[in-house]
Amino acid sequence: MGPLALVLALMVPHVFYAWLWHFPLPFYAVFKDRSVDVFAYIAGVMKLVQFAAVGSWYITTDAPAKLSFTSLSPWLEVHPLQYLLFGGLVFVGQSLNTGIYKAIGLPGVYYGCKLGRSIPWHTGFPFSVCPHPQYVGSVATVWGLAALAFYHAPPGIGALALYWTALYAGTGLVEQYL
Repeated sequence: MGPLALVLALMVPHVFYAWLWHFPLPFYAVFKDRSVDVFAYIAGVMKLVQFAAVGSWYITTDAPAKLSFTSLSPWLEVHPLQYLLFGGLVFVGQSLNTGIYKAIGLPGVYYGCKLGRSIPWHTGFPFSVCPHPQYVGSVATVWGLAALAFYHAPPGIGALALYWTALYAGTGLVEQYL
């Protein structure tokens, strides 16, 4: 996968989220009471495309000794601190992501407040930990994966993680201030 395709694959969902946040009525006019479920489905498909794009980039771009499931030796070269960062960041990230679904449910996560649903205000976990816990959790997971693969990934893994972080930060800013 070329760099431009990767950049676009990561960016498109965030552009869609911004559009839907600002212009929910056309989406609601088409999907009515199913809007939240359709949005969740579309978001899931876009997430799969993102993972496929990153995976394709990882597989097709040259790197010193990629981590794979066919050889144990690269995994033995991963520093214990990398495993610790990976485990800690992914655990925190997925705890935040799981927490937001438990706290506000699918309608809360997928813009129900914009798509005709009443979403109760929630101040407990994970909202008591940080603003936009779903995005913070996603970013923590991205950095956990980057930490694990850092020395075995193609050049640009850090830039990729920074770019993805910026996309999540932008989405959070759109939802918070625009």
